[in-house]
Amino acid sequence: MDKLLYITNSMKYQYGGAVINRRNYNLLHDIYRDDLFIYEFEYANHESRSEKLKNRLCGFYFGITRQYVQEVLKIVEQHDISIVFISNSLFSCFAVEIKKKFPDVVILSFFHNVEYIYAKEEYKAEKSIRH
Repeated sequence: MDKLLYITNSMKYQYGGAVINRRNYNLLHDIYRDDLFIYEFEYANHESRSEKLKNRLCGFYFGITRQYVQEVLKIVEQHDISIVFISNSLFSCFAVEIKKKFPDVVILSFFHNVEYIYAKEEYKAEKSIRH
């Protein structure tokens, strides 16, 4: 059976994206059970200015550090992960690094709040919303 790694920022909060991240985790757990692994991280806010600059220049944004990416790569390798579900489209740096090292791993990403953007663009183009 396929093994899935769920990558998410902290789900301990009771508002916003954390609620959706918990819901997605629960849905995945119902399907994968013991074949579901989770990598949950806190936004890095202890970086010095030089660390922030280095991380940003290397493509690590939104509190993600090289260390976080290395930890994820280790999990993928150690547990023979075949599918990675990234909880937020803003965390694409994980996908880039995973694909470099493990090109056969399937990457899925959840896009928060795109329905608003979609509806807004449809309204601008059509002057109505069909869906």
